[in-house]
Amino acid sequence: MSLTTMQKEKSMRRSISTTMLSGALALGLASCGGNDSRTEPQLARYEGAATAGDYATLSVSGSTLSYNLTGANFGPASGTAPLNPLFGNFWRSTPPAPAFDVLLTDNLAVAKVPVGSGLYAYVVGLQTEAPPNPNSIANKHYLYIEVKNDNTTSGWDVYIQDNAGVKTFTATSIGGGSASGCWKPLGNHLVAKSNLNDCSAITDANADYRFVIKPGNSRNGIVVDYVDGSGFGIGLEQVALTASDFTGVYDAYYQETGGDGFSRVTVNGANFSWAQCPGGNCLAPSITGSIVLNQLCSGLAYSGVACATDSNGDTYNLLIDPDDNYYFAIGYSRGYLEVGSR
Repeated sequence: MSLTTMQKEKSMRRSISTTMLSGALALGLASCGGNDSRTEPQLARYEGAATAGDYATLSVSGSTLSYNLTGANFGPASGTAPLNPLFGNFWRSTPPAPAFDVLLTDNLAVAKVPVGSGLYAYVVGLQTEAPPNPNSIANKHYLYIEVKNDNTTSGWDVYIQDNAGVKTFTATSIGGGSASGCWKPLGNHLVAKSNLNDCSAITDANADYRFVIKPGNSRNGIVVDYVDGSGFGIGLEQVALTASDFTGVYDAYYQETGGDGFSRVTVNGANFSWAQCPGGNCLAPSITGSIVLNQLCSGLAYSGVACATDSNGDTYNLLIDPDDNYYFAIGYSRGYLEVGSR
């Protein structure tokens, strides 16, 4: 999609590097301070993207995680890792695999998997157990925030249609610009190609985008993989937000320049608080702020997204769903990424 950079603003807590990440930084979404008696994670398969733009799959069988990445950034990269329960929805790899943490929920998985000597890829995936049903995913608008490898961030509204078997999409950049084309199911995801009306000959190799869509009770989740390796997107089905959507506690993982960590976000209508959770033990909130519903942080009114402004004046976009337990916070100019669940 031809991208238009939206207004860049300072993020809530600095920047995230999403091409190649070095060092064994902890990763995950946590139920902070939670106790978990599970000895094995839930059997599941997840599909999505590394934030650098490579397509990624994660699968769990018994206490073993398997992962695979394909694309222009990391080349083929795969591996397996035995998992031990850490806390909440977190699992930690154990020797002989390099140490890394994994979030596994009913809808979502996050992991920073090793892809080379001291190098890691940050992966976000949605659970996919069956081929997508057009009746559940089509004729809907999806609002997602893309994270590009040229340090720009934009919002996109993609409308996925199925009109008597004619499968098309129209994507509109909230900052200006558009793209359109066709799509088709392929395995447990969709492949899409711009400027075509028929995707019957499109494969993973010659597609422009992969759409991984997870049907939900309230909103569908979406991860968009840019096949050329230029970036990825993460978002939700577009549904107008109400104050009742912003009630609850989300445990999350955030990353900033020089480190990362677990966090706990409490939202209450027009207000929120944010606390660090080192080692899964949540401290008293250190940041508070306000939330404006159905508005981007550029000031543009837009249904389905919210802008949070903290007590330091920093801003970030929120995509949230209390029924399907999604929490995404994305800063402008690739400044911040936080993924959570409750």
